[in-house]
Amino acid sequence: MLEPYAERIPGMPKSTSVDMAKRVLTLKLDAEAGGELVLSCAKRFCDAGYQLTLAQAGKELAAPEDTYNSKLGQVRVTLPKGKDLALTLSWNE
Repeated sequence: MLEPYAERIPGMPKSTSVDMAKRVLTLKLDAEAGGELVLSCAKRFCDAGYQLTLAQAGKELAAPEDTYNSKLGQVRVTLPKGKDLALTLSWNE
């Protein structure tokens, strides 16, 4: 089964986990320069809607800017500079 995953990470990944039963992808990383994160999220997952949350050192930050391209099945997220970031993508089915 194909599941969402990080295609391009602007920094150093620390861990990635996907819980298909709960429909959640969690990515922990250090993005010292910030930049664009690209997540693969197939049409069957993200077309029905998705939510992004971003936290740093356990404190929730403002929602990051993002765009979704259903043809490519990609969510592009602009991340701020920072260490100890945790991005969560959850989707509807």
